[in-house]
Amino acid sequence: MSSIFGSNQTHLPPSPPGLPILGHLTKIPSTEQWKYFLKTSDELRCKLTTYKVLNQTIIVLNSKESIEALFTKKQDVYASKPPRKMSDISDLTMTLPFMDPGEVFTNARKQFHQGIGQAEVGTYNTDYEVASRSLIKTLSGNLECKNLTETIDDSLGHVFLKVSTGYNGPETESVLKQMNDLAHFAADVLGDKYQIFDILPFLASVPKSVPVIGPKIKLGKQWKNNLHSIAATTVRLTQESQKQETVSVMSNVYKAQGSAADGDEQSKMIAVTMNAGGMLASESATLTFLLAMAQHPDVQKRAQAQVDSVCGNRLPTMADRPDLPYVDAVLSEVLRWVSIAPVIAREVTEDDHYDGFLIPKGATIMANNYAISRDAEVFPDPESFVPTRFLDESGQKLRQDVLHPMEFAFGFGRRTCPGRYLADALLFSHFAHILKVFDVALPSESEKAKRAADAELKVKSNGAACRLESVYVTLAPRSAEATVLINQNASSANGQADGHANGHAH
Repeated sequence: MSSIFGSNQTHLPPSPPGLPILGHLTKIPSTEQWKYFLKTSDELRCKLTTYKVLNQTIIVLNSKESIEALFTKKQDVYASKPPRKMSDISDLTMTLPFMDPGEVFTNARKQFHQGIGQAEVGTYNTDYEVASRSLIKTLSGNLECKNLTETIDDSLGHVFLKVSTGYNGPETESVLKQMNDLAHFAADVLGDKYQIFDILPFLASVPKSVPVIGPKIKLGKQWKNNLHSIAATTVRLTQESQKQETVSVMSNVYKAQGSAADGDEQSKMIAVTMNAGGMLASESATLTFLLAMAQHPDVQKRAQAQVDSVCGNRLPTMADRPDLPYVDAVLSEVLRWVSIAPVIAREVTEDDHYDGFLIPKGATIMANNYAISRDAEVFPDPESFVPTRFLDESGQKLRQDVLHPMEFAFGFGRRTCPGRYLADALLFSHFAHILKVFDVALPSESEKAKRAADAELKVKSNGAACRLESVYVTLAPRSAEATVLINQNASSANGQADGHANGHAH
């Protein structure tokens, strides 16, 4: 029959109705697109769906099977990022998230694997613990805690800088400010804020004096200078730390490469990539954790009880992790419940076919992680926060027969986030410390607007990553003993803290 009527191998996956020329430009929502993609997939009864935006073809994969078949098993075809002209203007292409596959890309991933891979990430356990103790001290000492996001970012930034360069000194705060600004700019680029240059590439060559476009070009070139300045600073900080024989990812790379590292531009970008690439995703997961604990006091109490039974009258350490499976399950459910990267985009480098459909060269392919997280066959009652789904019947061991969020939350194939084990370790340390010393609760019943915002669970895009749009929580030390632990284990202790910390992230 196919010889008579033709093969559907020439057909794109099904598509919802669109408009002439514009295609689905006005159909795809500006927020929470992943929900629209999943809903459309269900309506069309197909896990692959096609969208047209002007002259661009977008194909969305809405199942683990299709994503794995393409992104993992055909990495040579699906490892390229969609081109972003602003990344060229700003030199972000020198950092790992923006690189095209090739020798430099492979070498960069190798450096990260050797520095913070699964076997090496434990080298920095003390750094995670110090960062967690500093975080709980900061939270306890700021009763209003109006800048919850900034507090979390500061904690994350300190440990990323320490692990990448070995440095923790007077220049830390100024460097972290630059790193944080860079992270948000890079996220904007990945999130297509400057897509006008990709739609109309000739605009990248117009004079800086041209209104609207000129300032964007100027901004990109300013960030090019900033990027290289920040990278040079991290090299200098690493060299200072090496004099103290402090272990860090960059110092280990330099030792391995010897004098060749002096002219290696890629090695200079390690700290930049770690900070800019890991900040927003880790921030998102921490905010999700706080809200989940506030909304599910039964889960929080069970996790606290396990931490108490293992740690007694001390704070947790990374060595306790094997004995804290429920806390591990909470972390897994945090990563599943609110995806840190609901959609991940690639560009197809040659014509391909899957499940009877054509996937044309040059198309943008999006993996819908949100669809995986809401697959009821894999995760029953997917909208609910249920950490026990990752535990066996005894409740004392993590299941090996269930899909783990680490297998999809941080990407796929050759572009899987190389810092995922570092993020996993740091988040576990932060969560265990918070559980040990704080009760996390929702705002009072009288604050209806805040409670309504928490209940909405609306997710916003930070460009490359996504996070809950607004988080309102209340923190209180669990006991007088908890307050003592907070103060005696923090190098910045400045007196006893009590009362409540009202956290709001927006």
